[in-house]
Amino acid sequence: MPDLIEIDMSGLAEPPQVSDSTSRSVHYDDMPATLSARLAASCPPSFTILDMPPPQNHHFLRRKSSDANTQRLRRIGKEYQILESSLPQGIFARTWESRIDLLRVVIIGPQGTPYEHAPFVIDFYFDDHFPSAPPASYFHSWTNSMGRINPNMYEDGKICLSILGTWPPKNPDENWNPTKSTVLQILVSIMGLVLVRDPFYNEAGFEAFASEGDSRVESTQYTEKAFVMTRGFIKHALQNPVPSFEDVLAWHYLPGPVENDSQFTRPQLLKKAISEATAMICHCNASCDNELGSERGAASPFVARLSLGAVVMLQKHINVLEKILSVAEEQNTPGQNEFALSDYTE
Repeated sequence: MPDLIEIDMSGLAEPPQVSDSTSRSVHYDDMPATLSARLAASCPPSFTILDMPPPQNHHFLRRKSSDANTQRLRRIGKEYQILESSLPQGIFARTWESRIDLLRVVIIGPQGTPYEHAPFVIDFYFDDHFPSAPPASYFHSWTNSMGRINPNMYEDGKICLSILGTWPPKNPDENWNPTKSTVLQILVSIMGLVLVRDPFYNEAGFEAFASEGDSRVESTQYTEKAFVMTRGFIKHALQNPVPSFEDVLAWHYLPGPVENDSQFTRPQLLKKAISEATAMICHCNASCDNELGSERGAASPFVARLSLGAVVMLQKHINVLEKILSVAEEQNTPGQNEFALSDYTE
């Protein structure tokens, strides 16, 4: 792992402001599979402190609320100020006024990787050992026991990273440092060092193959599987919305009213995911591109060509995603404030 990012935490004084905008629009008791397409007129903030109870499915909710140690609370406050000002595009974080020792993060997979456009949900807990030790973490894996999407991200929720204390580092500087390390470093490491184009080489002992430029069949197969499985993550997040992130998911994935100002144009990642996956299937089928024939380029930056087995599985995901998009487009009409994705079930 690379050296730790140096972040100057001096001059941080006032904690981030608590937001009640989401709490006025969303209720979490018996949460239905509903996304509100009009929760925000523009992209939701990257970081927010909410004045509602934390979601019932937060992995660490049952852990006791940490002792009110002034020094520890001040450090948590500084961590949140860093997140509020410095989160990179594609990472969103939420905590709760009643439990600031809990944090939930959604990372949207980086483009050019098999994880692109897919949401990844991670819960954190700042226990009494923080900041002497890193926060506890839990990755919500939605693979239905079909295997890992990444060598560093386990189906049981474990994330293998030296900065989290879950993997022995080659360089001691990669360990959590109570005075220098930050939560921001953890999140950037997950996005930039875990969710990568060739995840196969993240497996322990396989780094040498990558450095030698060795293109292995196993790597291609792993990448292909990760891509297909994470299309299911998009489906899962839209059919089973992530509490406290309904506005983030709706803004990034679903269609909205056409705006003149480009800053208010929704990314429409659902439509992009469908379009790009369909193009990859078409690429696999030579009849879709007779003119280029065998000289046609790679299907994507991370997969040269899909296998026939992957095409079958990917098409199943596309069918579901297209129906979700159809429901969203049909109900995205003037005066329609929200729509229920539960109207469509597989």
